[in-house]
Parts: sequence; structure tokens; C-alpha cells
Amino acid sequence: MQNINVSFEIQRDKLPPPGLHAYFLTVPVFEGDQRTDESRLKDLSPRLFEVKATLAKHLIHFTNDMKVPEHNDGESYFLLPPNVRALKVDTPEGKFTFYKNNKNEVSLIVHQCQATKWEEAFNKFYSGVTPFLDFLSFESNSPVTIDKTFCWDSKNGFFAVNYVTPHPSSNINPIQQNFPKELIPIYALYREAKSNSSYFYKFMCYYKILEGIFRHLRPQLMKEAKDRNVVLEKKKELVPSNEQLSEKHKTLVGKSIQPVFENELTKEYRNSVAHYFTDDKDILNVSDYQTSLTFQSAVILSELCCREVVATHKWYREQFNQKLRGS
Repeated sequence: MQNINVSFEIQRDKLPPPGLHAYFLTVPVFEGDQRTDESRLKDLSPRLFEVKATLAKHLIHFTNDMKVPEHNDGESYFLLPPNVRALKVDTPEGKFTFYKNNKNEVSLIVHQCQATKWEEAFNKFYSGVTPFLDFLSFESNSPVTIDKTFCWDSKNGFFAVNYVTPHPSSNINPIQQNFPKELIPIYALYREAKSNSSYFYKFMCYYKILEGIFRHLRPQLMKEAKDRNVVLEKKKELVPSNEQLSEKHKTLVGKSIQPVFENELTKEYRNSVAHYFTDDKDILNVSDYQTSLTFQSAVILSELCCREVVATHKWYREQFNQKLRGS
């Protein structure tokens, strides 16, 4: 793999939603190479890819410097003896080499594989290495995170980097805001989702927000309004449009959120996580690369619905309070 160090700037609105995994592709120009960028990126011939990934004790923040990972860029709670240079592990996807940093911590994973595109190389990497990392986490009773993943196409000379989209800074209103007390656990679940890196856990938090409002808080508020003879103006809660939605979920845009919650989010996603079995009755593997991507799309949909439903519930409560004071 060539030694590459790239610095770049990307406009915030060009990035995917914050907190989600995305990919950054760079196609360097080499002297004498007459191939077009498109032909290099769309090449489907079998060829050698090399994937490198740094490990981390906790999730690392996004950085705008992309370079080939080195031994001392990563860290973990897994120690190798001082006289051991690296650990080689055989998996169904091939051999993986685990290198250590200058503290003897396993810090870098390197894997070479034959693939027809960079997405396939990433898939082979995660499929092969995550079961072993899961095992190490259990045996050592310690956490570990795959931080940055870098894939080099040896034939076409371009690389892909996996990263987590950063959150933008936001100005806050210094004036104390009032919010309904019943939303305190809802806001707690939302912060829990935003602060966690697991798509499965994120989804469950967002799902519980929708469940809490649709099945508990909303009926309670409507009953309270009826008991006090307060007539509330109704508001439709529709799935918002967002370009980051999957093609499948874009078909739900404009539809009522509650049926989407009941039929789409509950049956297809929540039941899999809650029951911990897939449709073919296999145990759900939360480290599986493709399964993780599936739940990432569910996170985008469920978060959009959450924000719409929470805002609507707050609007109902404010409307109720105003009418109650005016009566």
C-alpha cells in the first residue's frame, strides 16, 4: 500500500446525517496513467485489495486528515508480549494480522483479499475480523471499537475510508426553555441514542420514544383534554422527506407516522432486535456488516419520525395549556 496522507475540507451540507457511518473515496492522479476516474472506480475485475483498520478503546471523533493507518494510530486493552511483533489469525475470510503500538496494545489490523469492488473488500474484512474481536472482548471483559477503516485498490490506485459523520456545533438559547415534564424520559432516550455508536441500540431508543408517545403519553394527554373539556386542534404527523433515506424508505415519505411505526418499524426491525432472531430463525449477529447497514437505514427513518412526533406532542401540550389557561 502506498503511503498516502490527504487533508481536505467538505461542506457540512454535503455530508450524511451526523453520527452515521459513511465512506470517503479518493482517486489520486498518477503520472502516465491514462485511465479515467470512472473506469477505475467502476472496475469489476477480481483484484487485490488491502484493508487496514485501527482499534480504539472508545469511539474516536471525526478528523479531516485521511492517511494510511499506522501501528501507533490505534489502541486497545489487548496486550501482546514485548517479544511478539504481531498476531496472525486465520478466518473463513482469510488471514488477518494484528499489530501492536509502542505500548504493546493491539492497535492495527491488516487484511488482504481478492474482491471486485471496495464494498466487497470491506464486507470481507468485517465478516472475518468481527467474530474474533467479539471473542476477545468477552475473554478480556473489555470494550473495543473498530475506529477508522482504510481500503486500498492495488490495481486502480484509489482508496476508500470508512468514517462517522461529525455533528455540527449548534447555538443554544441562553434563555431557559420550558418543556413538558412528561417529555423528560423522552429527551433522555434521545440523548442516549445520539451518544451511542450502536445502530441497534440507537434504533431501540428511537423506537421506545415513538412507543412511549403513541401508546402512553399521547393517549394520556388526549384523555386529560377530554376530561377538562379542552378541544385540541389535530395535526397530521407525516414521515418527513430526506435524501438520506433508503430507496425503500423513501416510499414512506408523506405517510402517517403511526402506521409506519406499527407496521414497518415494529414488524421488520423492532421484533428482530427484541426477539433477537432473524426471519430465518438464526440468532441476530449485531457485528455483521450487512445487518449493521440495514439497521443504519432504520435509524435514519426512526430518528426523522421521532423528531416529528416529539415536536407534535410538545405542540399539543402547549396548545392544551394555553386553552386551559384561557378557559
